[in-house]
Amino acid sequence: MANKVMMTFSYPGGTPTVQDVMRKYGLQAEEMDASFGVIEIDPEDHLYSMMIDSAAAERIQPGSGGELKGPFSNPRIEPFGLEQ
Repeated sequence: MANKVMMTFSYPGGTPTVQDVMRKYGLQAEEMDASFGVIEIDPEDHLYSMMIDSAAAERIQPGSGGELKGPFSNPRIEPFGLEQ
């Protein structure tokens, strides 16, 4: 996978699998980061996050009906201070 970007989308029919997302947006396996998976970020609004190839995001975003949002940053999260 080349440059990866984080995108959010709504999925009101329960928790989607990686395969559900690939089918919904017409993604190929190499375009989606399966190790990142699908992360629920807002259960009330059925909002999820995925990591996909930047070229795939550009390809599918215009046809998503406005529900696909991003790209968003995905900074590395590390602990602060001394390890205990």
